[in-house]
Amino acid sequence: MSRFIIMIILVIIVTIGTGAMIWVRMGSPMPPLSDKAASEAPKQFDTTSGQHMRPRWSQGEGAGYDAGYN
Repeated sequence: MSRFIIMIILVIIVTIGTGAMIWVRMGSPMPPLSDKAASEAPKQFDTTSGQHMRPRWSQGEGAGYDAGYN
């Protein structure tokens, strides 16, 4: 009797595992990357000019005590 129950449990585990594997494989919407996308060089952008950078806070606010250690 106990062998029968163990076999039933094993069949259930294998069935659930197989179903999960099929579900994961069929549910992946992203196609694999092509060789062309991986071999392209990154685009070059002109970074020599642009917006002047300023701090987000004034002299007396926002920096906190540990700002000098950053």
